[in-house]
Amino acid sequence: MPTNDLHSFLGTTENVLLSLIDTDDNRRPLDADHVKELQRSIASTGLINPITLYHPPERQRYKLLAGRHRYHACKNLGMDIISARVYNRTLNDYELKAIEVYENLHRKDLTHDEVAKQTKQLHELMQHIHGPKLSGTTTSGGHSMRDTARVLGRSIGSVHNDIKIAKAMESLPELGLDKALSRADALRILQRFSSVIENRAIAERQA
Repeated sequence: MPTNDLHSFLGTTENVLLSLIDTDDNRRPLDADHVKELQRSIASTGLINPITLYHPPERQRYKLLAGRHRYHACKNLGMDIISARVYNRTLNDYELKAIEVYENLHRKDLTHDEVAKQTKQLHELMQHIHGPKLSGTTTSGGHSMRDTARVLGRSIGSVHNDIKIAKAMESLPELGLDKALSRADALRILQRFSSVIENRAIAERQA
């Protein structure tokens, strides 16, 4: 049974030979300018953010899950070893997708609506893996919004707001929350139309 322990979800940090890593470079082209920018940064300050690798017990080699540009930048610099976050246990499709979404959420170029959608997606994936934590329960099983906040290193309030925005974008696209300038702007729009959202929710429950 998968665990939602934070350290298990984040894997372990290891130094791995680049020659043992398999990459899927046919999936999408590399951004050559970004690789060169990373090369300059890594040559100056080192690799700050480890790449992410999958290495279940049945595999001899490592599979790259995230950090393809960082991998190629280090390779171009002639490095033999790279710092990596490694998942050494067998993962199912939901866990692999959760890790992909987690990595995406730590990119710096996401818009507020992308953050909201992927925060909701990660929360739902984790609840699919572990089951939802029942309200008021004292058992350790299940996954709650507080657990999602803990995994992301964010406040439960910000995670709650992002999930609320993502749900509203799905159910009320006419509000144009994806066009809002920021999360705060999206929340102001939600507040303005709170009665519409509440009536829609009541109607759905009664349908």
